[in-house]
Parts: sequence; structure tokens; C-alpha cells
Amino acid sequence: MKFLISLLVLLLLLLGSVIYIFSTSNVTVIPSFESNESSEQNLSNPKEVETRFQNEYFESKWEDTKEKLDQALEKYTELDRTQEGNFFWDKRASLKDELNAIFKELITELHNEHIDEYKEEIAGIREEINEDRIQIKEYRDEMKEAPKESYVSTTVEEYKEDIKEVQKSIKEKQQYIANREENIHVYFYLLGIELSYQKISVLSTRSDFHYIHENALLLTMLNTVVKKMLKNLKLAHYSYAATRYYHNMNRIIFELIIYQQNRYIQRIEDKEKGYIAQLNNLIAYNKELYESAKSDIKRAKHAEDKKIHKSNMKATTLFIKTAKKYKKDMLQQRKRLLKARIVADRHLKLSQKRYRITLSSLEVLKPTRDLEKVLKKIMHQYLKEIDLSFESQAVAKRYLKITKQL
Repeated sequence: MKFLISLLVLLLLLLGSVIYIFSTSNVTVIPSFESNESSEQNLSNPKEVETRFQNEYFESKWEDTKEKLDQALEKYTELDRTQEGNFFWDKRASLKDELNAIFKELITELHNEHIDEYKEEIAGIREEINEDRIQIKEYRDEMKEAPKESYVSTTVEEYKEDIKEVQKSIKEKQQYIANREENIHVYFYLLGIELSYQKISVLSTRSDFHYIHENALLLTMLNTVVKKMLKNLKLAHYSYAATRYYHNMNRIIFELIIYQQNRYIQRIEDKEKGYIAQLNNLIAYNKELYESAKSDIKRAKHAEDKKIHKSNMKATTLFIKTAKKYKKDMLQQRKRLLKARIVADRHLKLSQKRYRITLSSLEVLKPTRDLEKVLKKIMHQYLKEIDLSFESQAVAKRYLKITKQL
């Protein structure tokens, strides 16, 4: 009984989130559902809403996706038949580049730019909140010297009113951020990926959020592809041609997933432009600033100068600490990606084997794997165990600042 009550409460919360987004969002992230039924009836079942969203969004992308996958299949088949290149021209490498170009186009065409806009919007508003907090501090400092009554200077009461106005503005901005994070939460839920609000809040401050979003879209689209292929297989009564096409397309699906995983990993570990390299540069630069401030303290003759240099040391220490946490987060994500790539690579090998058996023996090998389950497993590998906490508000602010520098 308790389980049923808990389940009912969860469904009501999800339903409330979906209704809230549909009623308050100014930007269309979730497509509208054309129906003669009332909106309450349309939203009465969260799973139904999820299915309808996926059908609407990914159906609109289906023709272009199929065209790109078939183009990739042609290149891949040609790659199968091509021998190793010679000194003058490596045809296999050329075909591989062409295949990757098709994959990149497919991923780009799937992209939903609204979520990137939300992330940028949230980051901008967080910066405004930081500036507002600095303004409050300045008002409070100035208030200490302000007169109680004056016709020419700002009074204590006027400063108090100014502080209240800024505090009110901060609350409104925080609520706006919460609304946007709610949008992202529901959006991912409708992609079939359940993330806590805390995870959404942390992910929206990270520089690799773009890749996480791309992977979510890609894997959901590939789920749609798998469902359509299985449906066509049944309609074709598992004919040899349809089954061979299915196993061949399985190879493309996992090649595409590995291609995207490699792009993500490369963005993290590239020796010049990768996140780790940039973070190492930021850490090294701030260590130099720290040592410089340390030397300045020794040389300083006035107490006020020493105070400024100590403040600089404190700021650089906090920045270095935050950058090291950021680096640790990126290294952990790289580790998760490598584990997910092992899963994808194993299933690519299985697909290769089944395709070749079907090709050589003319035997009809019916699908035996639950590919939808495999694709979800790969996606959750990217997202599990993400660090959800910041030691302090100061660390969270600098984490966001580092994101803007990467």
C-alpha cells in the first residue's frame, strides 16, 4: 500500500512538472501536442507524454536521420571492401573521414538549440546575481558612514531600501533560474532520462553539458531507429534482406556511438585545447599569481598593501582549489566515458559478427539483444556518480567562472 501511495505521489509530481513547463515556458523546448482532447487529458499520463514527445520530435527528424544512416551504410560497406592504402593514398582513411563527416552532420541536425540557450541564460543570470551581491556589500559598507537624515547624501534608510530592492531582484532571478532548470529537468525526463534537480543544477554549470545533451539526443534517436527497424523486420517476416539490413545497421549504430564518445573524450583530453589542458594552464597561472602575491607581502612596507596582497593570495588559493575540483570532475567523466566505450565496442563486435554470419551463410539470425536497454545503459554511464556538491557558495561561483574560461 505504501509503495502504491509513493508511486502515485511521484507520478503527480512529474505531472505537475510537465504542466508547469507547458504553462510557463516562453521558449518552445517541448513541441506542442496537436489533439482534440483537453490539455489535462493530454498530460494525465507522464509516460504517455514522454512517448508522444519522442514520437513528435524524433519523427520530425526521422527522414533526415534515415538518409544520413543510409549514406553512412554505403560508406561503411565500401570501407569493408577496401584494402589498406599505399604510400600515395590511403583510401580507407579517406572513407573513414567521409563516414565521420556524415556522423557529424547527423548529430548537428539532431541538436535542439533551445537547451544551449537555457544554459547560457542561466549562466548569465547567475553572473548578474553575483554582481547584485557585490552591490549589496557596497551599499552596506557605504551605509556605515551614511547620515540618518540629509538632503544631499544618501541616508541610512535609503540604503536599506536600495538593499531590499536588490535582494528582491536576486530572489526573482533565482526563481527564473529554478524555472529554467525545471524546463531542462522535464526535457531530459521526456528523453527518457531521469535527472535530479541537483544534477541539472550542477550540469548546467559544466562546460561539457553540450556533449551530455548531444549524447542524450543521439541515443534517444537511435532508440527510435531500432524500434522502426524491428517493426519493419516483423512486417517483412524476418526476410533475409531485411535481417541483413538490420544487422548491418546495428554496426553503423555502434560506430556512430563510438564516434560521438571519441569526440567527447577528445574534448576532455586534447593536449592543446582539451578541458584538462586548459585547467592545467589556469592552475599554473594562478599558482604564479599566488607566489607573486606571497613575495609582494614580504616586500610591502605598509599594512594596507599587505592586506591587499593577502586578499589576492586568498582569491588565488580558492581559484586553484576550484580548478582542481573541476579537473577531477573532468577526469572522472573521462573514466565513465571510457567504460561506456568498452560497452559500445563490445556490442559493435557482436554486430560485426552477426552481420558476417548472415552475409556468408545466408542464415537468418533474428535479433536477440535488447538494444534499447543497451543504449540506455550507455547513456546512464555518462551521468551516474556526478559530484553534486560544492563546498561553499564561493567555490560554486568560481566553478561557473572557470566554465566561461574553458
